Amino acid sequence: MKRSLPILLCSMALFWASDSSAQSYVEEVIHYPGSLYTTTTGVNDLGQVVGYYGGDDYGGFIYDGQEYTDFVPGFTATGINNNGQAIGWTSDWGGAFYDGKELLDIDYPGAQFSQALDINNEGQVLGSYSMDGVEYKNYIYDSGEFTALDLAFPGAYSTLASGFNDNGDLVGSYDPDPNSLYNSMGFIFKDNGCDFSRALTPLVFNTIDPQARRSELVVSLS
Repeated sequence: MKRSLPILLCSMALFWASDSSAQSYVEEVIHYPGSLYTTTTGVNDLGQVVGYYGGDDYGGFIYDGQEYTDFVPGFTATGINNNGQAIGWTSDWGGAFYDGKELLDIDYPGAQFSQALDINNEGQVLGSYSMDGVEYKNYIYDSGEFTALDLAFPGAYSTLASGFNDNGDLVGSYDPDPNSLYNSMGFIFKDNGCDFSRALTPLVFNTIDPQARRSELVVSLS
Protein backbone atom coordinates (compact mmCIF):
# COMPACT_ATOMS: atom_id res chain seq x y z
CA MET A 1 0.00 0.00 0.00
CA LYS A 2 1.30 3.45 -0.89
CA ARG A 3 0.46 6.76 0.73
CA SER A 4 1.40 10.32 -0.16
CA LEU A 5 2.13 13.11 2.26
CA PRO A 6 2.80 16.81 1.62
CA ILE A 7 6.49 17.27 2.16
CA LEU A 8 7.58 19.84 4.68
CA LEU A 9 10.82 21.37 3.53
CA CYS A 10 12.95 23.99 5.06
CA SER A 11 16.37 25.10 3.94
CA MET A 12 19.20 26.05 6.11
CA ALA A 13 22.60 27.45 5.28
CA LEU A 14 25.64 26.53 7.29
CA PHE A 15 28.38 29.13 7.40
CA TRP A 16 31.91 28.19 8.39
CA ALA A 17 34.17 30.84 9.88
CA SER A 18 37.14 29.49 7.97
CA ASP A 19 35.35 29.53 4.62
CA SER A 20 33.52 32.45 3.02
CA SER A 21 31.43 30.11 0.84
CA ALA A 22 28.14 28.78 2.18
CA GLN A 23 26.85 25.22 1.95
CA SER A 24 23.10 24.84 1.55
CA TYR A 25 21.14 21.82 2.80
CA VAL A 26 17.54 20.77 2.45
CA GLU A 27 15.93 19.33 5.55
CA GLU A 28 12.88 17.14 5.12
CA VAL A 29 10.58 15.95 7.87
CA ILE A 30 9.59 12.30 7.42
CA HIS A 31 6.38 11.47 9.27
CA TYR A 32 4.30 8.44 8.34
CA PRO A 33 0.67 9.60 7.75
CA GLY A 34 -1.52 9.18 10.83
CA SER A 35 1.22 7.76 13.03
CA LEU A 36 2.07 8.84 16.56
CA TYR A 37 5.81 8.53 15.89
CA THR A 38 8.10 7.74 12.97
CA THR A 39 11.68 6.49 13.11
CA THR A 40 14.03 6.24 10.12
CA THR A 41 16.68 3.50 10.27
CA GLY A 42 18.42 3.40 6.89
CA VAL A 43 18.92 5.12 3.53
CA ASN A 44 20.56 4.03 0.28
CA ASP A 45 22.47 6.00 -2.36
CA LEU A 46 19.23 6.63 -4.28
CA GLY A 47 17.68 8.44 -1.33
CA GLN A 48 15.20 5.67 -0.50
CA VAL A 49 14.55 5.65 3.24
CA VAL A 50 13.38 2.79 5.45
CA GLY A 51 11.98 3.03 8.95
CA TYR A 52 9.05 2.18 11.14
CA TYR A 53 6.07 3.95 12.66
CA GLY A 54 3.77 3.44 15.66
CA GLY A 55 0.54 4.58 17.23
CA ASP A 56 -2.76 2.85 16.56
CA ASP A 57 -0.83 0.70 14.08
CA TYR A 58 2.80 -0.39 13.91
CA GLY A 59 4.82 -1.28 10.84
CA GLY A 60 7.77 -0.66 8.56
CA PHE A 61 7.93 1.41 5.39
CA ILE A 62 10.02 2.52 2.42
CA TYR A 63 9.85 6.22 1.51
CA ASP A 64 11.08 7.29 -1.94
CA GLY A 65 10.69 11.04 -1.50
CA GLN A 66 7.10 11.06 -2.70
CA GLU A 67 5.27 8.01 -1.38
CA TYR A 68 5.34 5.63 1.56
CA THR A 69 5.19 1.92 0.74
CA ASP A 70 4.03 -0.29 3.60
CA PHE A 71 5.43 -3.61 4.69
CA VAL A 72 3.33 -6.01 6.71
CA PRO A 73 2.24 -4.77 10.17
CA GLY A 74 4.76 -5.48 12.89
CA PHE A 75 7.78 -5.40 10.59
CA THR A 76 10.73 -3.22 11.65
CA ALA A 77 12.84 -2.15 8.66
CA THR A 78 16.50 -1.55 9.51
CA GLY A 79 18.39 -1.31 6.21
CA ILE A 80 18.04 -0.94 2.43
CA ASN A 81 20.51 -1.39 -0.45
CA ASN A 82 20.75 0.39 -3.80
CA ASN A 83 18.57 -2.28 -5.43
CA GLY A 84 15.62 -1.46 -3.17
CA GLN A 85 16.01 -4.66 -1.15
CA ALA A 86 15.35 -4.13 2.55
CA ILE A 87 15.82 -6.10 5.75
CA GLY A 88 14.62 -6.03 9.33
CA TRP A 89 12.75 -8.17 11.80
CA THR A 90 9.16 -9.01 12.70
CA SER A 91 7.23 -8.68 15.96
CA ASP A 92 8.10 -12.28 16.91
CA TRP A 93 11.84 -11.49 16.57
CA GLY A 94 12.14 -13.24 13.24
CA GLY A 95 14.43 -11.96 10.48
CA ALA A 96 12.79 -10.66 7.30
CA PHE A 97 13.98 -9.80 3.78
CA TYR A 98 12.10 -7.62 1.29
CA ASP A 99 13.20 -8.49 -2.25
CA GLY A 100 11.41 -5.54 -3.84
CA LYS A 101 8.15 -7.43 -4.35
CA GLU A 102 7.36 -9.43 -1.23
CA LEU A 103 8.47 -9.90 2.36
CA LEU A 104 10.25 -13.18 3.06
CA ASP A 105 11.02 -14.78 6.44
CA ILE A 106 14.71 -15.53 6.87
CA ASP A 107 14.77 -17.12 10.31
CA TYR A 108 17.99 -18.98 10.98
CA PRO A 109 17.15 -22.71 11.04
CA GLY A 110 16.38 -23.97 14.53
CA ALA A 111 17.02 -20.63 16.23
CA GLN A 112 14.89 -19.33 19.09
CA PHE A 113 15.56 -15.73 18.00
CA SER A 114 16.75 -14.46 14.61
CA GLN A 115 17.32 -10.93 13.29
CA ALA A 116 18.49 -9.42 10.00
CA LEU A 117 20.93 -6.60 10.78
CA ASP A 118 22.32 -5.27 7.49
CA ILE A 119 22.23 -5.80 3.72
CA ASN A 120 24.81 -4.92 1.07
CA ASN A 121 24.40 -4.18 -2.63
CA GLU A 122 25.24 -7.80 -3.46
CA GLY A 123 21.95 -8.79 -1.80
CA GLN A 124 23.76 -10.55 1.04
CA VAL A 125 22.18 -10.21 4.48
CA LEU A 126 24.08 -10.10 7.75
CA GLY A 127 22.07 -11.32 10.70
CA SER A 128 22.25 -12.65 14.22
CA TYR A 129 20.62 -15.65 15.86
CA SER A 130 20.36 -17.38 19.21
CA MET A 131 19.56 -21.02 19.84
CA ASP A 132 18.96 -20.55 23.58
CA GLY A 133 18.00 -16.87 23.90
CA VAL A 134 21.27 -16.11 25.71
CA GLU A 135 24.22 -16.52 23.33
CA TYR A 136 24.04 -14.72 19.98
CA LYS A 137 26.04 -15.47 16.84
CA ASN A 138 26.12 -14.15 13.28
CA TYR A 139 25.03 -15.55 9.95
CA ILE A 140 25.15 -14.57 6.29
CA TYR A 141 22.06 -15.13 4.15
CA ASP A 142 22.76 -15.27 0.41
CA SER A 143 20.40 -16.51 -2.32
CA GLY A 144 18.38 -18.65 0.06
CA GLU A 145 21.37 -20.15 1.85
CA PHE A 146 22.55 -19.56 5.43
CA THR A 147 26.22 -19.54 6.41
CA ALA A 148 27.12 -19.41 10.11
CA LEU A 149 29.93 -17.03 11.09
CA ASP A 150 32.22 -18.21 13.84
CA LEU A 151 33.32 -14.88 15.33
CA ALA A 152 35.25 -15.35 18.55
CA PHE A 153 37.74 -12.75 19.68
CA PRO A 154 40.42 -14.42 21.87
CA GLY A 155 39.45 -14.18 25.54
CA ALA A 156 36.20 -12.31 24.80
CA TYR A 157 32.93 -13.16 26.49
CA SER A 158 30.98 -12.42 23.32
CA THR A 159 31.68 -11.26 19.74
CA LEU A 160 29.03 -10.01 17.33
CA ALA A 161 29.10 -8.23 13.96
CA SER A 162 26.49 -5.54 13.31
CA GLY A 163 27.22 -4.30 9.79
CA PHE A 164 29.10 -4.97 6.55
CA ASN A 165 29.70 -3.52 3.09
CA ASP A 166 29.99 -4.60 -0.56
CA ASN A 167 33.56 -5.82 0.02
CA GLY A 168 32.45 -8.14 2.79
CA ASP A 169 34.15 -6.06 5.49
CA LEU A 170 32.47 -6.77 8.83
CA VAL A 171 32.21 -4.37 11.77
CA GLY A 172 30.97 -5.07 15.25
CA SER A 173 32.01 -5.33 18.87
CA TYR A 174 33.29 -7.81 21.41
CA ASP A 175 32.91 -7.86 25.17
CA PRO A 176 35.98 -8.94 27.16
CA ASP A 177 34.20 -8.83 30.53
CA PRO A 178 30.69 -10.25 31.14
CA ASN A 179 30.46 -8.30 34.42
CA SER A 180 30.92 -4.88 32.80
CA LEU A 181 28.19 -3.05 30.89
CA TYR A 182 30.50 -0.45 29.30
CA ASN A 183 33.60 -2.35 28.29
CA SER A 184 32.83 -3.30 24.69
CA MET A 185 35.51 -2.89 22.03
CA GLY A 186 35.00 -2.51 18.28
CA PHE A 187 36.50 -4.50 15.42
CA ILE A 188 36.64 -4.57 11.62
CA PHE A 189 37.15 -7.73 9.60
CA LYS A 190 38.60 -6.58 6.27
CA ASP A 191 39.24 -7.76 2.71
CA ASN A 192 36.96 -10.78 2.63
CA GLY A 193 35.67 -9.98 -0.86
CA CYS A 194 32.16 -11.16 0.03
CA ASP A 195 33.38 -14.77 -0.01
CA PHE A 196 31.94 -16.39 3.11
CA SER A 197 32.32 -19.96 1.83
CA ARG A 198 34.98 -20.67 4.48
CA ALA A 199 33.18 -18.82 7.26
CA LEU A 200 32.45 -22.02 9.18
CA THR A 201 36.14 -22.12 10.12
CA PRO A 202 37.10 -19.79 12.99
CA LEU A 203 38.03 -16.25 12.06
CA VAL A 204 41.42 -15.24 13.42
CA PHE A 205 41.65 -11.78 14.99
CA ASN A 206 44.94 -9.87 14.91
CA THR A 207 45.05 -6.76 17.06
CA ILE A 208 46.87 -3.72 15.73
CA ASP A 209 48.05 -2.66 19.17
CA PRO A 210 46.80 -4.94 21.95
CA GLN A 211 48.63 -3.01 24.67
CA ALA A 212 46.77 0.19 23.85
CA ARG A 213 43.40 -1.65 23.74
CA ARG A 214 42.55 0.14 20.51
CA SER A 215 39.04 -0.23 19.14
CA GLU A 216 40.27 -0.80 15.59
CA LEU A 217 41.03 -4.45 14.91
CA VAL A 218 41.87 -6.33 11.74
CA VAL A 219 40.87 -9.97 11.36
CA SER A 220 41.48 -12.49 8.63
CA LEU A 221 40.34 -15.97 7.75
CA SER A 222 42.50 -18.74 9.07
